[in-house]
Amino acid sequence: MHRHPSEDEAIYVLEGELLVHVDGKETRVAKGGFFFAPRGVAHAFLVVSETAHLLCMQTPGSGEGFFRSASEPADEHNAMQPPDIARLQNAAAQHARSIELLGPPPFAPL
Repeated sequence: MHRHPSEDEAIYVLEGELLVHVDGKETRVAKGGFFFAPRGVAHAFLVVSETAHLLCMQTPGSGEGFFRSASEPADEHNAMQPPDIARLQNAAAQHARSIELLGPPPFAPL
């Protein structure tokens, strides 16, 4: 779970399917679907298809530093690796004005 204290976040699913948790409600969002998390609202999402491609938008767009610190471009070696939690936590601490990690996602095992 995370929230963006000062940004709205919108995600459009280009390919695949997500399970989305926003403001205590879970919804499946498939290709062509969209979800919105207003600033300050806790949310999480889980890819439930084999892969997914997303178009993510944040306004006013101050979260770029977090994503650059927390990730690297996917390739054939790292695309299927689980997230590096320590790296995510460190990046969130460095960019606390744009993101707050609240704990693990609330999803039951699939």
